[in-house]
Amino acid sequence: MMSGKFEGREPKLRGHVFDYGDVKKAEAFYRTTEEACQFIRTDFKRGEDVVQTLRAGKEGHLSSFPTNKPTDPLEEDYGIKMDIYKKQVAVYVDSLALYQDNLKKAYGVILGQCSPNLKKNLQAQSSRARM
Repeated sequence: MMSGKFEGREPKLRGHVFDYGDVKKAEAFYRTTEEACQFIRTDFKRGEDVVQTLRAGKEGHLSSFPTNKPTDPLEEDYGIKMDIYKKQVAVYVDSLALYQDNLKKAYGVILGQCSPNLKKNLQAQSSRARM
């Protein structure tokens, strides 16, 4: 059984928690969101991508798939252009994998900062939505 005030799971965010209740919680929500975003920005590799997604409220990888694939194999520098294109695709794939991993980690951080009462309320809402 837990004793004392809930401080959150992430030590670097200690005391910054998401909770619900009275009007004072709105200011705490804002401060906690800012602290969580700063933590993600500085502690995650390329964390800014995730912060931008969280702020936008919708998922979407920030870079786009390379579209400059060479099409004419008879072109003089076709081989070089194809090598460049393949490297761009590899960078994109690595970036997308990092972004997806970071989203999962960020979800864990945010959930870890939610008070037990808020988690219980969210689970109840989720259960009602599935009915």
